[in-house]
Amino acid sequence: MLYRATAPEPAPEVAYRSGDAVCDRFKAAALTRLLGKTVSQGGGVRQETAVLDRTTCARDAEGGTETEEHPDYTRRHWVMLDLTLHKKVDPETEFEATARFGDWWTTAAPEPEAVPGLGEHALMTKDEGGGTWKLRVLDGGAVFTLSVMVLQDYNGMDVEDGGPRPDEPRTDSAAVQAAMIQDMRALMTTVALEK
Repeated sequence: MLYRATAPEPAPEVAYRSGDAVCDRFKAAALTRLLGKTVSQGGGVRQETAVLDRTTCARDAEGGTETEEHPDYTRRHWVMLDLTLHKKVDPETEFEATARFGDWWTTAAPEPEAVPGLGEHALMTKDEGGGTWKLRVLDGGAVFTLSVMVLQDYNGMDVEDGGPRPDEPRTDSAAVQAAMIQDMRALMTTVALEK
């Protein structure tokens, strides 16, 4: 079998900073206005190798929603940011394919929808029934992923065996997506390297 040597692709020009600067500047202001006050879950986690530099940050809504009829039921939102800088290989080749992968709780993501005017390439996936949204943006050697999830806790309520289930309020999907795009645009501006 013959192998043909090919010249390596040039490394992408990384246009963003990572580390503490990301989590410090990730305020999720639009999502906070929509979903209620969120608080940072610490300074985030940074993992760096010779080829990748990854920072993750999370914000959690304070408290939850309880009802008089179902005081044990709580509902809150969780927001997570993942920024991965690709220092050696341009992530464009695999960007759309990985947007179709599911998370640990699902086998496949819903069909992604293009978001025009945001970075070089942006995709939104949403599972409104499951209460999850994910915005992925490719730009300047970086992949930004902003996720929003609705967390519901029945605190021992016997809902699996036909017990009374509280009326579960629906999160406005269009409003969540608009807020995610607004927060992503703001973050990309604040962590961009000066040219």
